[in-house]
Amino acid sequence: LAAAALALSLASCGDSKDKEQQAAVEAVSESVLLAYAPADTPYVFTNSRPFPRVITEKLLLNADAELEHAAAELQRAIDTEPCEPAEEQQLMILAQAIVAELQGKMSAEGLESLGLLIDGRSLVYGIGALPVIRSEIGDPQKVQDLIARVEQRSGMTAQQQQLGEQSYRRFDLEQLVGIMAVTDKHLVAALLPAKAEAELLPLVLGNSMPATSLADNETFKQLIADNGYLGYGEGYIDLVRFSEFALGESQGANALIFSALDGEPADLSPVCKRMVKDLVQSVPRITGGFTEVSDNSYSLKAVVETSEGIATRLQRLAPPVPGLGIENDTMLSLGLALNLPELRDALKAGMLSMMEQGKGCEMLDEQEMTQSMQGLDMVFNPMVTGIKGFNLQVNDLVFDPQNVTPKFVDALLLLAADDPRSVSGMLGMLNHKFTQLQIPADGSPVVLPLEELSADAPVTHIAIKDKALVVTTGGDARDKSAAAFAAPLESPAPILAVDYNCAKLLERLSAVDDHVLLNIQGDEDMLAGYQSFKDSSKTYGQVSVRVTGTAQGLVIDQSVMLR
Repeated sequence: LAAAALALSLASCGDSKDKEQQAAVEAVSESVLLAYAPADTPYVFTNSRPFPRVITEKLLLNADAELEHAAAELQRAIDTEPCEPAEEQQLMILAQAIVAELQGKMSAEGLESLGLLIDGRSLVYGIGALPVIRSEIGDPQKVQDLIARVEQRSGMTAQQQQLGEQSYRRFDLEQLVGIMAVTDKHLVAALLPAKAEAELLPLVLGNSMPATSLADNETFKQLIADNGYLGYGEGYIDLVRFSEFALGESQGANALIFSALDGEPADLSPVCKRMVKDLVQSVPRITGGFTEVSDNSYSLKAVVETSEGIATRLQRLAPPVPGLGIENDTMLSLGLALNLPELRDALKAGMLSMMEQGKGCEMLDEQEMTQSMQGLDMVFNPMVTGIKGFNLQVNDLVFDPQNVTPKFVDALLLLAADDPRSVSGMLGMLNHKFTQLQIPADGSPVVLPLEELSADAPVTHIAIKDKALVVTTGGDARDKSAAAFAAPLESPAPILAVDYNCAKLLERLSAVDDHVLLNIQGDEDMLAGYQSFKDSSKTYGQVSVRVTGTAQGLVIDQSVMLR
């Protein structure tokens, strides 16, 4: 009965996932927005399905605070970092005006008062390198009023223009032109080169449509099928298209943009061009999208697609490290797994391939490449390559509010190595007494005399078993060490795993908040980052990130629990 119940449960989960993907495919098939994006766009991001309103409302709770930080950063950049050319300065002033209009309006009601939709669909794509944005709106007149207020705030009064039956605003940015238009369903914004404005404007406004669009091919359906994206937001950056653009080999509108921006094709020999193209083909595209969405959580995935050869190397890059990548509810965990000999061999193989493909290329210095390969052998020496990875877990960290030093630490560090005893021997470089430690090989912990280094150091134990070394503080050292040695192995093994609980971190930092702020006073970037973390911690709970080598390439998975 238990087995039958489990089978039914798994089948139900599978059916639910299949239905979600089918709904995503249907939404892509019916998407009106994709018809505006040329099939040869070098980048695109869109949501074919409205993002669930309940989760959007939760995410917007933090948006006002983020906008406040953004406004301060923009003002600081405008005041202290005058930009050249002038277009960049003007764009920052324009962005500042937009941010000011959105502040205090980051809610369903607030956005609707501006004519915008909290659950609308949108499209961002590129004509050449320049962006075009098309987003669903609720009330065209309110959006027109919003744009008028942005003009007034920025002091950048647009020229009112007309193309056919479509009116639009034109912002003169010298070499570039900013376009904003409101249709009965969409807000359209774009940057165009002034020299190609007349040719590209009908395409941007929708008066004419691309000869072949993303709605005409299977690109997005295949994207969903290959990656399990759900239609709530996915896209890609096509590095091959970008390389064609940089080399002056684009066609159609992309070529027109390149020419209008006074682009000069890279002055490379045929051998160098071939080498560059081969390199780009080995990492042709980066994709990303939502893979799970619920009322209280969401998951994202990004894939750096690679050639089969590189993907094979990536899959061999991460040796298994006990506990690494296994879900946990610690305050903070960080782990890395690297087969260093494999990494060394992969880097050398890549350099050799470049030297073979680029023989005679003026960009390539064979002597320098040879010296770099010799340097790799020195860096990846036997002492280093025996280390396979580590897994650090911090369960709790209590600071002394008087001096901002930890007065209690509950943590565990597992180090995977071919010879963990030789690694423990390195401690002797810190203090000669560490070399006198008698550490059993059965995993029994012994005290590490850190008081030799610091009188305030917490009681710390070290243990060794098989091919792992464990260091623990706080709690029962024997139980913690035994659990660490027996921790399961994730499959496939991640290269990098990070987990952190925003609420727990914020709680511990709050006790020393005054000291932290005092120590970073005057560093505007640090202050902004710290305040941003505090604000976001009110919305976000547990966050997990995994980086894994797969048959697709390098995959980065992120899952987020909301508070």
